[in-house]
Amino acid sequence: MKQLFKALFKRVGSVIINGTNYYGSSVVISGSVVGGDVYVDGVRQVGNISFNAPMSIKVEGDVERLETVSGNVQVAGSCGDVSSTSGNVTCGAVSGDVETTSGAVKCSTVSGKVKTMSGDITMRR
Repeated sequence: MKQLFKALFKRVGSVIINGTNYYGSSVVISGSVVGGDVYVDGVRQVGNISFNAPMSIKVEGDVERLETVSGNVQVAGSCGDVSSTSGNVTCGAVSGDVETTSGAVKCSTVSGKVKTMSGDITMRR
């Protein structure tokens, strides 16, 4: 199984995936193109996420590291490092680096390096 999404929080945070809320210091989605499993602090959660419809992910809290392969992610808080393959990420300030292949990243400021292949990185003040 491939890791599709990972959020590592500075403290305990919340991730809402397709309307279901998960609390912990790390939230990971592992799976394939068909579906996946959610792990909170290393423990597999009951249920399976289907990827038949676009995945909706909302993160509440300050994140040390955010990685996503696909699907749009909204963060109500700040981020350390942000990495996106083809999903769009919207967040507050980024204290680390931003890297995207074809996804867009919208944030307030970036303190580290910014790298993109074909995605857009937009900073708003």
